[in-house]
Amino acid sequence: MSASGVSRATKASPFLAIAKASLPADHLFQMKANGQVLNGSDGLITTLVSGAQGSDPYCGWKYTAGSHAEWKLNSVAKCDGTFYFEGDANVSGNPGPWKTTLIATGDIVISGTPTIQTDNTHKTNCGTNCYTVRDTVFVAGYDVKINGDATVGYGMIAPMNRSA
Repeated sequence: MSASGVSRATKASPFLAIAKASLPADHLFQMKANGQVLNGSDGLITTLVSGAQGSDPYCGWKYTAGSHAEWKLNSVAKCDGTFYFEGDANVSGNPGPWKTTLIATGDIVISGTPTIQTDNTHKTNCGTNCYTVRDTVFVAGYDVKINGDATVGYGMIAPMNRSA
């Protein structure tokens, strides 16, 4: 269920294909609904256990399984790069400065005081130095909610709000 209470299926975002085509594999992280974390070449990095006590997060992200997976980042331990989530992505606390693009099949919720920006926004080809999809901050299958005092740099914020 989404934050609005609407049931929905997890559908792949076309933005994943854009990220795969435009970024080095080690700068793209695919956070799957089953807890697997893949790189941009679909290689397995690790598998997280849902809500497990003492379970290590990956790049600060913790995973909760359910009918709709949820990924939470609430620490300063984060990795620059583009993250693709099957499910919802929630960022809280004070991570930053952080170069990232967040793409989610569900909602993206930002709270606290994070500082988030894209990189190389004025370059046409940054090659292996790219960490984010060009000029793109957030792309959500449903809603983007920004609460608190977040600082979000230049780039597209796109809530798709598509039906299930």
